[in-house]
Amino acid sequence: MLERAGYEVAEARNGTTGLETAQQGFYDLVITDLNMPGMNGLALAAELRKLPRYEQTPIIVYSTECRAELKAQGKSVGVSAWVVKPCASPVFLSGVQRLLAKPR
Repeated sequence: MLERAGYEVAEARNGTTGLETAQQGFYDLVITDLNMPGMNGLALAAELRKLPRYEQTPIIVYSTECRAELKAQGKSVGVSAWVVKPCASPVFLSGVQRLLAKPR
């Protein structure tokens, strides 16, 4: 969906490789699932926020999980937005555009 909309996308199989990938470069936006092997999305967000280059980078959790306590944990570690799967492509892309347009 993101590639069809013209975005360049890098993928990682899990949170651990996602962190490694992020450390090797810089990305304007991070989208993560909550439940992943190795490192979940909240742990990934917390680790990314420790890196100076990712202090202000938008992080989206895209998950089937929608419990208020998980969203609160996400907010406390620096998650910018929480999107519940499934989400219509136009709605998701609109949210991505808004996050990328915000001054950091």
